[in-house]
Amino acid sequence: MKAYAVICTRTRTLSALTSGLAQKLSSFGVMVKILAEQPSIFSAYEKGMDLCDAEPKDLVIFCHDDLQLLDNRASF
Repeated sequence: MKAYAVICTRTRTLSALTSGLAQKLSSFGVMVKILAEQPSIFSAYEKGMDLCDAEPKDLVIFCHDDLQLLDNRASF
């Protein structure tokens, strides 16, 4: 099983929070896709799902760019 994260953000310049989220998810083995400046969050998530090319057994996380993970890899 693979894990993906689709992060939506409004601007191409990533904030420290967004960069930190992407780095933390990546360190957990999650493949991160960041979509910026999309027409809507729904179209962004649809496009992100296409980019992931996930199989039914895979996990896809859809999240905003203002999320902070306080978990560690062992319990994620």
